Amino acid sequence: MARRWPARASSSVARVLLLLLVRPAGSSLLLPPRAPSSIPVAVQQTLSGWMEQSRGVRCPFWRTRASDAIDAAVSVCNFVAARHKSLLDRQWLPGSEASLFEPLNLAVPAMGAKTRHLPIDEVMEVVRRDFERGQYYVTGRLSQAVYSDACFFDGPDPDMPVRSLGRYSDALKGLFDPALSSIELVALEARADGRSFEAHWRLSGALKLPWRPHIKPYAGATLYEIDDDGLIASHTESWSISALDAFASTVWPAFGAPSAPPAAAHAFVEPPPRRLL
Repeated sequence: MARRWPARASSSVARVLLLLLVRPAGSSLLLPPRAPSSIPVAVQQTLSGWMEQSRGVRCPFWRTRASDAIDAAVSVCNFVAARHKSLLDRQWLPGSEASLFEPLNLAVPAMGAKTRHLPIDEVMEVVRRDFERGQYYVTGRLSQAVYSDACFFDGPDPDMPVRSLGRYSDALKGLFDPALSSIELVALEARADGRSFEAHWRLSGALKLPWRPHIKPYAGATLYEIDDDGLIASHTESWSISALDAFASTVWPAFGAPSAPPAAAHAFVEPPPRRLL
């Protein structure tokens, strides 16, 4: 009997929470009263609204923290749904077409018109211009027409991964001071699979903080993968130094690995493995 009590207690607590969510109008609640079937939709709309509002936060640090917190809330909801199957029981929601904790997937913001089905060499030329003219790694100005809005971005940076072109662009704009930073494109080459290409580069610069701390120059490699629409759907990178090394160098330049030498073949780092199927 004692061993069964926690499960019963947990179930009772969950039922009480459900009753609070669907209680009649006039009650004091954080969520307005609504039909049970609309609860998952309302939660998703609320979180999506918060995510859009987070893009308006001026400070890049707090802008990233806000969006990360919303992502964490989505993950918690989905974890609860996966681990506590009783919460998905439709008998709790009489007459409803939806369970309380349906999986949540926040829509990524639309980032304008897309140029689909370009040959890969033309996509590569767009990326080349973004490096050489736009300095996109330090300015955030990249050609969004050749990227999927739900592009997957990953790398050593602790704020990654993200699956949103808008969030990645916002993060870049708040990271480096473009007046004190630059990126050199060392090489850009297609892979034999015809669906991906890689860039090798060297970056040096100062973070956009009040005292403009400098990060030691480091080399990197970025792998770009193309989806069936001819858009970049995965943008993954590797560095010649660790993220800890990069940020520690702002106060202790001699920490960790040496700075990357001027752009040259021996400064290359191995690109990450492919992620798309």
